[in-house]
Amino acid sequence: MDTDLEKPSLFGKDQLETFELNLPFSRSLIKSYVEHVRKADSAAGGNGFVTLETLAAEFTSPAWNELKNENSILAKILLSGAFKNAKKGQSSGQIDADTLILYGVLLCQGNPADKAEVFYSVL
Repeated sequence: MDTDLEKPSLFGKDQLETFELNLPFSRSLIKSYVEHVRKADSAAGGNGFVTLETLAAEFTSPAWNELKNENSILAKILLSGAFKNAKKGQSSGQIDADTLILYGVLLCQGNPADKAEVFYSVL
């Protein structure tokens, strides 16, 4: 089982920052996160998308438990149009892997060099 990073402090954060910090991304290191997303992509067929099921199989720490509930806020965010690539014609249950990785660059923990490396690997 994976382990989560400590929950970040919410002291002095506004409503939007609090929302983002309560998502599991903030409790994951970017390098590990990307590795899990890539494995979930492979498990889904290696076509550039993941599903809630393949993500849940890879992200096994408590912070990511909401992946198992399609009605959770996390699942609704990931299944929204914001995580689809229109050029790839992804279905409602598919989540674009590159978009998901770039979202991780914004919200996961990690040093700037690691985040830059991940960012440029997607480009």
